[in-house]
Amino acid sequence: MEEFVVQVIADNDVKTKRVQLEAEKHSDIAQQKAKLLKVMELIDIYDQVIDSHVEAKTVFYKLSVQSAIERTKGQAFVQQTRNQLNRCMFNTLNLGKLYLDKNFFKEKSFIKKITESEEAHQKAENLRKKVFTENSEYMLGCELRAYSQHASIMTRTIHRGIQRDLEKSQLTANVSASISKRELCSKRHISEEKLLRIPDKIDLQKCLDGYVDGISEMHILNLNLLRDFVDALIKQIETFAQSLAHNVGANISDAYFIKVTCDTLSDENEQNTNEESVSISSEWLGLIRQLLDKHRSATKFLHTKHEPS
Repeated sequence: MEEFVVQVIADNDVKTKRVQLEAEKHSDIAQQKAKLLKVMELIDIYDQVIDSHVEAKTVFYKLSVQSAIERTKGQAFVQQTRNQLNRCMFNTLNLGKLYLDKNFFKEKSFIKKITESEEAHQKAENLRKKVFTENSEYMLGCELRAYSQHASIMTRTIHRGIQRDLEKSQLTANVSASISKRELCSKRHISEEKLLRIPDKIDLQKCLDGYVDGISEMHILNLNLLRDFVDALIKQIETFAQSLAHNVGANISDAYFIKVTCDTLSDENEQNTNEESVSISSEWLGLIRQLLDKHRSATKFLHTKHEPS
């Protein structure tokens, strides 16, 4: 048993008391919090992947509208369009790579690092292989990300198309971007097996749709495999918080913040409250539960068409 300083803030009241706790229990809670932080970080990265891709699709749509009303603009418009699209696509590909690196690092899955479950790890590994095999756009996205590290501009080809329907008096404008198979292969070696799956002209918007869909499919599986484990961690931390509050004489039925600090004495018998502190916030624990429920199904960008009503 060691002595800790426990501070409880709840119901606009602050209570502080020294209590005897098992050092091992304090360490366990710190490790559980560290795992929850890693889960939150993975969710944050996924959210940024989605936000970046939605921004890219929004730029495509905006430029399509501009193309229809500013048809007289020439090379300056093409260059501006190309720059915006390259920036958005570059962000999406790199954020996606960041997620994938977190998801699997040196053949060890994020799931196994958190849960230590071999069964859960195998499910994640099987899906990763399945997505790579069946989703050609995802595979292409992985190759494009590698290509973008060696090319300052991902695409130099912008397509502007306008279709007129004289019977309905409608005008349809579209902006798209592409890269050739030859250009993609010019910066790096690509295996023959992959080359057979790559079209001569790659539609970059379609490619990124499938790339993000593949990441999304893996992320949803991660959340499903993590949900019960994370819920158990949160309950353990909440139980520990209730125990601390009871020792201090505080009521934490509503929102609360608790800080536990190891209290050590130096050789000169001077108090030194320092290093090893653990904080527990009901709001933070509630946020993790909300984040786990934020995404319940994988995206279907590749198979969804968006039109204004």
